[in-house]
Amino acid sequence: MKFACQHVCLPIQFTTLTLHIIIITEVISYHMSQLRFMVLGGDDALVDKACATILGERENRDAFQFGELKPRKAQVCGRQVSVLKTPFRWLEHLKSYFFFSKRVKSLKYDLQYYESLLFPGPHAFLLVHRDVRNSGSEYYLLRALSEVFGEKVLDYCMVIFIDRAKHNDKKQNTCLKMCGGRFYILQNTDVSQLFKKTETMTQRKHSDFFINHLECFRKAEIYFEAEYEEKMNKLRGELAENIETAENLKKDMNDMKELNAKKVIELNEKIKNDQKKSKDRENELQNELDALKSSKNQTKEDFKLDEELIIYKDREKLLLSRLDSYKSSEKQMTEDIKKLKRELSIYKDRERNT
Repeated sequence: MKFACQHVCLPIQFTTLTLHIIIITEVISYHMSQLRFMVLGGDDALVDKACATILGERENRDAFQFGELKPRKAQVCGRQVSVLKTPFRWLEHLKSYFFFSKRVKSLKYDLQYYESLLFPGPHAFLLVHRDVRNSGSEYYLLRALSEVFGEKVLDYCMVIFIDRAKHNDKKQNTCLKMCGGRFYILQNTDVSQLFKKTETMTQRKHSDFFINHLECFRKAEIYFEAEYEEKMNKLRGELAENIETAENLKKDMNDMKELNAKKVIELNEKIKNDQKKSKDRENELQNELDALKSSKNQTKEDFKLDEELIIYKDREKLLLSRLDSYKSSEKQMTEDIKKLKRELSIYKDRERNT
């Protein structure tokens, strides 16, 4: 599944929603890149060589000493690969009983336990074989797998030959027949074709990897898919609401910008008109005062004009003070507009990134 997200400056719950979607997609991508192999065989050295080749450690002869009972992991061809080597003594054990059912019963717990170590299940069971012309007794291991996990497990089995094993008479090999003729020859360190062959083997099956007790997992899968879909629908609803909030915020920012622009123009016009009127009246009074002074007949009216001139000069100072205040207010509005522009730019950048 692919999800489209738009990032804007919204409340914390929107960021959490986006984070949840990113985590879900990352988890899906991570599981799709994994490959898990359970390797079986009766020749310990040959099995070690196969495991080391798959994990890219073939040149290091001492690296593959399987003392610990756990899968070995490595990054190979861009995939997270896990390899679990099984005991070579299993084959000898299966040959030691007269009745095969008793032999399998004695190994049932071990087989189930090893398979569980590759949870949720191995993508392939690899049976390491030395010679395609000689079936040997390795087919006992395939029979044991079939007895413990059911015949469906053979659909996930493949025979592995080391280096230049001859394979011109593969139809005569019992192990190959049980595995549906699937085999791969490990003759160099490039195992990308083995990975592709494993994907081809499982692509038409219900699951990309073998699952023990498949019916239980299917029921669980149906349950979790329904729960997942319900949660995703809820997340999509919340995402739609937050996108709508972002659009409303963008509209409010544009409206505020237009309103501020109109107010700035009106204030500038009013200040200019007041300044012009004040200057005209000041000039008029100054002319009258000059005329009176030139006649050298200064009367009470002269003093009145002087006082009026002083009043208008004070008014001019007051207007200039108001002008400074308006300019300061205009500057503050400009900064607010710039801040709104930055927030809008951040929103647009995040929207493009998604």
